[in-house]
Formats: sequence, structure tokens, C-alpha cells
Amino acid sequence: MYIPPEVVGEIAQAIRGSSWESIRSKSQDEWHAENATLCTLSLVSKPFMWEAIPVLWSEIFLEQKYDQSNLKKLFILLKKIVESLQTSKHGHRYASYVRLFSLDAGFSWIERLYPFDPTSNVTEILSRTSNLQFLRMSNAAGDVVWTSEISSLRFPSLRVFRLENSPNKKKALKLASQFFLGHPHLEELYLQVMPDHSYPWENLRASNPLPKLKIFTGALPELKLLPAHHNLESLSLIHGSSFLKHIALIANPFSNVTSLSVLSGRFSLEEDILLSLSSSFPALQMLNGIGATNETVKFVLLNDEDLTWCLPRLHTLIIHEVSNAGQSFLSKFYLTLTDDAIELTFSALRKFFPVVTTAVHMRDDFTPGREILRETRCSITADGIHVERKVRPMYSGA
Repeated sequence: MYIPPEVVGEIAQAIRGSSWESIRSKSQDEWHAENATLCTLSLVSKPFMWEAIPVLWSEIFLEQKYDQSNLKKLFILLKKIVESLQTSKHGHRYASYVRLFSLDAGFSWIERLYPFDPTSNVTEILSRTSNLQFLRMSNAAGDVVWTSEISSLRFPSLRVFRLENSPNKKKALKLASQFFLGHPHLEELYLQVMPDHSYPWENLRASNPLPKLKIFTGALPELKLLPAHHNLESLSLIHGSSFLKHIALIANPFSNVTSLSVLSGRFSLEEDILLSLSSSFPALQMLNGIGATNETVKFVLLNDEDLTWCLPRLHTLIIHEVSNAGQSFLSKFYLTLTDDAIELTFSALRKFFPVVTTAVHMRDDFTPGREILRETRCSITADGIHVERKVRPMYSGA
């Protein structure tokens, strides 16, 4: 049966699953499984092969965290990729297909175990992949890999840069910063900087180094590199500690931010927090990461001041709670909130957010023997609220 090449290409793309969302959560095992399927597809015929190869080479995904058992395999794979690009008669073509390069490996301590130089291999790959769109460097790899040669590379098509668990050495962080600041077309930046390594981000603000950035994940101190009224639309805070202190130092307001998530270091919803959010992110529509605490409940239920002007466009609020055997914790221990308290709080939200339609309470319950994730989802209308609850195991296979 004849299958048109373009259909084979679509099949290959479907196997790879290269949406940004899938890439963010993809493991190396999943990447290897995709590669195995694509290799099988390429063996059907030459037309199949030429449709599968570009997709096969579209991603280079290397991951090795703390398990030493597969270190040699990682090194061998990295060297094989370099050899293919250097010696194959199609090496230049292969390099042109690469759209993603992801490296997550603790090379700084691995080097003491094996005689291996990752920097030259990574440099060789990146220097050849001029069509790169997504670059991710994670873990301690940055300590070794970030060199002046790599920081000077430029990728006209690069749209996503993720520096996760950033370099422990200030020089490496500076080189990494020089790299992403040399890519003004970036649309997404993930920047996880060691807390004790400061960088004068505010000195760069006047030049607006990343004018097209839409999505930023990091901490508020790093946000100082962007000017007020920037085009930024989505902000995720890796840690929300000292929120009021840091939010006063950024170039407020960020009038285009519609989504804010606090991933850790959460805080209660109180008047000073609400006023600061209004001042910094007046167009906010989705707020995720407020702590589900007694302080949040009391503020929503007992405060009668008219604050509807603060976040008039907010339609979704997601609050979080971490509990263990009836005790919850956020800065201090308190009795885990009851279902009634949560429902009463959600029922009163329109006192503050006049167009809110969805409120969600997420509880991570670590009670020994029944670790669960408990979700209470509430639809809010002028007539009242409708509540749905779901419970699922916290760990797969639990």
C-alpha cells in the first residue's frame, strides 16, 4: 500500500510529540522510546527513512542526575552524537534538523569519577546546530559547560531558554546570562539562580534586553531585568519568600501579566498582598499558589472593605495546602482546613474578585499510609457555587 511521504512525515511528528508542554515534562526514557519507534519507521523504506530522520534528529535529550549506573551510557551517547555530526556525510544536514538540545547532568562531580570532558562535546554540538529553538541546561552541568565560547554562540531561531539549577560558580552564571541576553527574540525564559548569587539585573533594564519575552519562570529578583509595562504575559515564581520585599523592587507595573503562579514559598492572601498584586499585576486573570491558611480564610470572610478594584479581571484562583494527620503547615502549624471552611471562603470570593468563576483548593496530604492529592473545584456564579471533589494517589503505583 502506497503512503504519501507527507503522511509519513505527519506520523513521525506525532511519534515525537514536540509541543513545548510535552518537552517540559519529557524524560530520557520517553525520548529513547520515541527514537526507537522512529528508527523502526525509518527501516520500512528509503522514503520512510528520509521522512523519519529529520524528526529523529529534531531533539537531543540527555539526562543523568544522581544515579551513577548509567553514566558511561550517557557519555557514550554524547560522543556518538558528536561523531555522527563530525564524520557522517550527512552530518551537516543532521545538525540542521536539531531544534531542541536538553542537558541535565551533574558533570561537576562526575568528572572526578570518569575521565570525561563534556564541555568540548557540548560545544561541538551547539556550534553546529544553528536552527536551535529550545535550549535547556540543568543541574551542575553549567559549572563545567558554560564557557566564553558557548556564551558567544547565537541562534536566530531560539525561542525558549531554560537554565535550571543554575551554575554554582558566579563566572559560569555570568557567562550563561551573557548567552540569553544575546537572544532578544526569546519568548520564554526559565531562570533558576542560586539564592546567594546576585547579579545586577536592574542595570540591564533600560535597554529592555528581552522585548519579546512572554513567559518567565524565576524569582522576583531576576525579574528586575525587565522594564515596566513589558509584554510579559505569564509569570511563575520558583519561590515566593519575602514577596512584599522583592515585589517593591521590580519595575512596576507589569500591566500585561494575566497569569501568576507561586510554585513554592507560598503566602496567605491578606490585604497587603492583594494591594501589592494590584499594583504590580493589575490585569491578572489567574492566580495560582496562594496558601490555604487560617489567615486567608479570615481575610476573605471578615474583611468588609471594598477591594473589588484591586484585581477586577481575576477569574481563577487556586489555593494550596500541605497537611499531615490533620495538621497543615505554612510558616507555622495549624489545623487542616475543613471542607466547610473552604466552601465558605469560595462563596465569599466575589467580595474581592467580581468576575471570579473558578476556585480550586489543592491539598497534598502526607498522612502516613494514605498519601493523597485532594482537589476541591468550585464553580462560582451569581446564583451560588457548585463543588466537585477528587482524590488521587500522590505517587504513581500507590
